[in-house]
Amino acid sequence: MMFYKYRVPLLCLYWWWAVSSSRIKRVMIWQQAASVGSMLVLFMQVFWLP
Repeated sequence: MMFYKYRVPLLCLYWWWAVSSSRIKRVMIWQQAASVGSMLVLFMQVFWLP
């Protein structure tokens, strides 16, 4: 489960990259989907792993 701990910073970097390159609206849509997915992964990790 160490992989999830390394995935979160990568998602943060991807989120920053998506915001910085927000010239394409599709990128913003994918950024919002990725942010929601990352939040769901964090909640699943917190509640399912003691």
